[in-house]
Amino acid sequence: MKLFVILLAILAAGCARAGHVAPQLSGRPHALSARIVLPTRTVTAGSSIKGRVVVTNNTGRAIHPVGCLYLFSVYLASRTFHPDDVGGPACRQIFTIPVGVSTYRISVGAIYHSCGKKGSPGTTHFCLPGGRMPPIPAGKYRAKLLGPVQAPPVPVRVIPRS
Repeated sequence: MKLFVILLAILAAGCARAGHVAPQLSGRPHALSARIVLPTRTVTAGSSIKGRVVVTNNTGRAIHPVGCLYLFSVYLASRTFHPDDVGGPACRQIFTIPVGVSTYRISVGAIYHSCGKKGSPGTTHFCLPGGRMPPIPAGKYRAKLLGPVQAPPVPVRVIPRS
């Protein structure tokens, strides 16, 4: 069982990093770039913001990175909060980033990415009823892009539930 868990962790990590494309291809500055676009920079703990990732591909050719279920995801992190399980399930899909500007929908959740049942060894975040993820603490975070193209992080403030 322990070997299975280790293998699953390796596959998930590979999925999170698979298909990374260098930000500069063919020697041109900013030949491949991305940016996170959010309609607001404030979110209530436990909820999410719908946004998009805008990718500019000036390489002169389509790029075919490997992803898992979706090409990009955005997660919240801070100086004290670094989720370590944002890689998604272990799978392998080939996506296409066309030449020019393309847009990808994202959702940025102000929640933990894992939880466990009360009394489970090593569990620090307990699941809500129905297995839902608990909210992260209020505070200052940065929305970070996980995908084949890097983007500058975006500041986001998580406010407490009322």
